[in-house]
Amino acid sequence: MTVIKYRFRLVVFLLVSHAFAAWAEEGQTLSSRNFDHHIRAEPLVSESENALLEKAYVWGWPMVYLHNVKKSLQLLQVPGISGGAPVAPINRLSMLTQPVGDGFVTVPCPNPDVVYGFGLLDLTEQPVVVQIPDAGSRYWMFQLGDHRTDSFAKIGSMYGTQPGFHLVVGPDWEGSIPEGISQVWRSPTNLAFVIPRYLAVEDLESLRETISKVAVYPLSRFNHKWKKQDWSKPKWYPAIGRSNRQQSKSVRPETFFKDLKEVLAHVPPLPGEECFYQELKSVLTEQDQDYQYFLSEKGLECEARLMEPLFDFHRMGKSSQTGWTSVSNGACFGTDYLSRAAVAKSNIFVNRPNEAKYFYLEVDDDGRWLVGRESYHLKFRPEALPAHQGFWSLTVYDGDHRLVGQTRAASSINSSSDTLKRLEDGSVEIMIQRARPTEPNTNWLPTPEGRFVLYLRVYTPDESVVRGHWTPPAAVNVWTPAVKLVSLSN
Repeated sequence: MTVIKYRFRLVVFLLVSHAFAAWAEEGQTLSSRNFDHHIRAEPLVSESENALLEKAYVWGWPMVYLHNVKKSLQLLQVPGISGGAPVAPINRLSMLTQPVGDGFVTVPCPNPDVVYGFGLLDLTEQPVVVQIPDAGSRYWMFQLGDHRTDSFAKIGSMYGTQPGFHLVVGPDWEGSIPEGISQVWRSPTNLAFVIPRYLAVEDLESLRETISKVAVYPLSRFNHKWKKQDWSKPKWYPAIGRSNRQQSKSVRPETFFKDLKEVLAHVPPLPGEECFYQELKSVLTEQDQDYQYFLSEKGLECEARLMEPLFDFHRMGKSSQTGWTSVSNGACFGTDYLSRAAVAKSNIFVNRPNEAKYFYLEVDDDGRWLVGRESYHLKFRPEALPAHQGFWSLTVYDGDHRLVGQTRAASSINSSSDTLKRLEDGSVEIMIQRARPTEPNTNWLPTPEGRFVLYLRVYTPDESVVRGHWTPPAAVNVWTPAVKLVSLSN
């Protein structure tokens, strides 16, 4: 098998990343520099306009994603489930009652360790109340994020958040705060999202009672009383699309620039982006039919050439000697547009690094792709386990970043679970392969056919993990024809 160089980059991807790095390094505005690579001149636009559109595609992809999620949710009347994911009308929330499985196809890399909720907030007219119940000693986190996918609140067990009513306000809101509100969080943009996460490896009955008191609603409905909802009988909506390497259900390349024009009207520029906004608006206002057709084709080209490569984890963040990569600024991207786009494409809605640190692996100890026909061994020595105040988990996803098993136990190993097996010295060994190991007391992650990825999450990580002083061990390829195959149904 040909050894794949881990830090391989497509030429275009390198040039894009160098361009963004140059802007940040030289303190220039986003509009002050074109990509310094040759771009084929199109008959309808100049070379500089063509480059501007390519920059805009990478820059705007996460915001167009959320913009189109809003369009979809505006059609709903009541909370429910679509494609395995919680969905709700704007300024409402929907909760799952159990961890996700392989039926979850809405976004890449869903987390099987937690019970999710999701709500999209439009803060243009009025603030929104987020109702947070007492979860006891259970790990939990409420993520509040803006239209750029940056988090702007600190709510969760790691922060010592108390039960109560939290108010989320828009950037320009100046109203009075009602009595009974525990905390006010201001979103930098009028479009925001809320994602509750509750650890769900045990005692789901108790958890369902807790989440029945999770609610999101407009401030006009606030009456100081706890609202309850039975989430066990959701309305089921048809899946509106699957997300994979080639496509995202919430970004249509052929209409991307039309959608981006709408985004520009609602998301204010960050400092240094003012000229970029002006230039971009000027090239998106052209009404000529041929030009609109060109923009449609340009969107398809940009998706295939610029965004699809970002689906691979080895094209983002920093790499380690053991093959793992990690992003250091998740959910606090600021003007790191390339990382923001890569995370949105490959595993959108991550937490801040101090809340959850993510590590991705696509290759073995020899730099070869992880594939289902091989067998791998991963060993955490007792002194090299991820340091944390929460828990850690290791999950297998297929080549499209979908879960492999129907249940959490079939696709993830969790440090907080009683089923985690340790050696006498405290080490944790994990076999990653198609066949069930013949040794009964072995931690096992079954793999799919073809390529797959490993995803390590460390919740409430210690500083050594956050700052990159600790990295996971390599996945050692130990496959041999002598391995005894045992049916996965055994």
